[in-house]
Amino acid sequence: MSAYSNEARFDASMLIHLREKIDIKLVNKLNQEIVKQGLEIKEEEVK
Repeated sequence: MSAYSNEARFDASMLIHLREKIDIKLVNKLNQEIVKQGLEIKEEEVK
């Protein structure tokens, strides 16, 4: 995308379909990975 647009990039109802297909184990795994990478970045900034 080369410029800002007020037009939706996708239909918001698609998030509902996605959420229904993802189980809690996958959500937890993704959250843990995000936190892990965030902590690694923070450690690198401190060095």
